[in-house]
Amino acid sequence: MQKKYRFVSLLLLLLSFSACGDVDEVESEYNDTNIIAGIWNNYYGETDSLVMTRVFTSDRYSYFSYAEGKEQDEQNKSKYYLDETKIYLEKYIQTYKLVTDTLWITNSKGDQTTKYIRSKTILSDQNVTN
Repeated sequence: MQKKYRFVSLLLLLLSFSACGDVDEVESEYNDTNIIAGIWNNYYGETDSLVMTRVFTSDRYSYFSYAEGKEQDEQNKSKYYLDETKIYLEKYIQTYKLVTDTLWITNSKGDQTTKYIRSKTILSDQNVTN
């Protein structure tokens, strides 16, 4: 009887460790291509007045900054991964649609969609610090 309890205990222990997943394992189930990597600008209406810039780095970090220079802290920097229609950030999920150089992102509540235009600035590891 004691051997039976040991076996069951060992089996439960193995199952508990195998059930624990790693974020990298979860990410690998999603889209490996990073089609939104780059710098994206949001403009006021149809003007050339910049409102905010959203950056998606090639190593899967997202952050943003406002044109008027509002102070931002590390809370706006977030790890992300993609599937065909969603951006999974650390604190929420957004829906996206990409057509050529235009990216529409709908907030997690689904009540606001923001239009971003791909910046002509080249995004490299030298000009983005993580």
